[in-house]
Formats: sequence, C-alpha cells, structure tokens
Amino acid sequence: MNYLIRPFRESDFGQTDGFCKYEGGEGLIYPPELWESNDSFRRRMEQFPDGCVACVNEKDEVVGYMFCHPWKKDSVVPLDCRTLEIPKEDADCFYIHDIAVLPAHRRKGIATRFLEIAVELATKNGFDMIEGVSVLGSHSHWQKGGFVVGEEIEYGKMKARIIRMFLRRGVD
Repeated sequence: MNYLIRPFRESDFGQTDGFCKYEGGEGLIYPPELWESNDSFRRRMEQFPDGCVACVNEKDEVVGYMFCHPWKKDSVVPLDCRTLEIPKEDADCFYIHDIAVLPAHRRKGIATRFLEIAVELATKNGFDMIEGVSVLGSHSHWQKGGFVVGEEIEYGKMKARIIRMFLRRGVD
C-alpha cells in the first residue's frame, strides 16, 4: 500500500474520531481518559499549521496523524485544551503533542516518518530540544527515534500514567 504524508486538512477531522473509538483488531487507540476534541486540534492548526500532518492511503483516508508545535521546556501541554496559546517569542523547545497511527497501518514506517518531520520542523524553527509524552507503552518507539525516557508524570483528565521524553540535538 502506498501512503502520502500531507498537511492535515479541516476535512480530515471527520475521519479522526475513529482514532479514539476504533474497535477493530487491537481495540481502542486511546482510552477515554486521553480523548481530545477536534476543537483542541483545530486550535493547534490555527496557530501552527506546519505541525499538523496527516498520513493518507490511496483513497485519501487518514490512517495516521501528528500534531506538534513550539512550546516551553519541562512543561507538558494540557490535554484537550481548546484555549491553548502556543508561545511565540518565549518558546524554547519543540513539542510533539500527538502521533497516532491506526493499528492496521502500523509497522510501515509512518510513525518514524512523523518523527523525522518533527525533527525537520524543530530544526527549521531553531529549536535544539524536542519534548513529548508517551502513552500506552509507546516509549520504546520513541527511544528508537533518539528520545530519552524521562520520569513518569500524571497526565489527562483521569490522571493516566505516561512518560515524558526528550531529544537533544547538538546539546551536551
């Protein structure tokens, strides 16, 4: 199957509800504690559209997405924040908020390509650190991408357990 990585479009939102409520094969991608509204993702698109990316199949069906943007070091982006303000002048890191790939399309290099795009965007925008959160045991994938596993923190409406991770390029 051929995939295309392209900017996330407003029309893609109709397809992403299934990422939370998908019940095939491996069950839910995200438990209800981690679900976010389309409005929270729209807020990111308004402020940093370059960081909103979709992976589509030959039928232009969304099979994966990534949302990332400038942020402040050591500060986790709130989950489902519809009033998010991405810092413009005082951002000091690049933040990967979400990477999701439907189970039937995993292990095909999509998430790896999303990580590469995030590194490209961080570099293009002058950042030497990328931060993010890892949920549902995905930290091994992040480690393969060069991230270091940080401490466990409380996250989400229901206090889901996650791990924060960092990638430092050109910094000792």
